[in-house]
Amino acid sequence: MNSAITTIFEAFEWFMRLVRLNLVFLLACVSGLVLFSFFPAITASFAVADKWIKGNTDLSVWKEFWKNFKESYIRSQVVGFLMGIAILIIVVDLNFFSQIDVLLMKVPVMILLGLLLIVITITGLYIFPILLKSEVKVKELFITAFFTSLSYIHWTVINLTGIAGLLYVSYRFPGTLFFLTGSCIILWIACMNQIVRNKINRRYEKLKSVAE
Repeated sequence: MNSAITTIFEAFEWFMRLVRLNLVFLLACVSGLVLFSFFPAITASFAVADKWIKGNTDLSVWKEFWKNFKESYIRSQVVGFLMGIAILIIVVDLNFFSQIDVLLMKVPVMILLGLLLIVITITGLYIFPILLKSEVKVKELFITAFFTSLSYIHWTVINLTGIAGLLYVSYRFPGTLFFLTGSCIILWIACMNQIVRNKINRRYEKLKSVAE
């Protein structure tokens, strides 16, 4: 009985953590009219989720969020806008070439644009968590995130599948959008990134021991 009660209380505590993070994330987006705060809010949310994963579940979501929001604001905006501009260009091109009747031109270009869109998507799964952990230049951030996504492609697929599942739940139950969807997706991606990061560290330690 005690274990069941403890489990219920822990589940409720996690529920409230996710709700608090989701509300703070939405507040940050609204306060910055989305355009000026969306990407820093994502990075700050990852910072909170990363602390949770490492066992620091009693932290103040508000303080940790805004601390990282301010510290990573410029880099997050630069990375986010670069990705946003690239996606916008690809979507516009896809719409343009979809109206062309010459198949020899249309099909190869549509495939290429589709692949580029996939590349940006899987890179986006890793780039903001890496941004928190590294001070490298923006170009190197993109390169690192891209090759990480390819090196652990099976985890990337699992990552995308989980996100799709969460979005489907949100579609079926729209009320979760306001309270849980954003924070659940952030926590899921953060967990997947931690798994990949652990694998990278183990591989590095193994190579280091062999070299010695």
